[in-house]
Amino acid sequence: MAHDIKAILLDIDGTLTNDDNVITPRTREALLKCQEKGVVLVLASGRTATGLSTYAADLDLAHHGGVLVCYNGAKSLNCETGQVYFEQALTAEQTRRVLVTAIQTLDPAEVTVISERGDEDLAALTTLICE
Repeated sequence: MAHDIKAILLDIDGTLTNDDNVITPRTREALLKCQEKGVVLVLASGRTATGLSTYAADLDLAHHGGVLVCYNGAKSLNCETGQVYFEQALTAEQTRRVLVTAIQTLDPAEVTVISERGDEDLAALTTLICE
């Protein structure tokens, strides 16, 4: 019985990559062959699109219509066209509430903000939180 695989969805750390966060040559070659047969690769992570770019380039996703699912599903995009399929960012107020709670609950040194917004937006947000 033949199986028509249309897509392969992969997490990055410890799934696609080894303990050194590297895609092994064997894995890379297998995934490139899959793409040559028309299988779409989807890389899914909590990382930003920029944080996935090295892996996307290594697997040549831009030439095969590969997809990135970033921010734990809050954004997905086509690597070939740049088309954003889905994006659901937090509002400034939601972000403020999450950060205030995190800073009150955790050691502030352990709180990291990952954003596609510019530094000016983050500076303004930090000012709001500290008020």
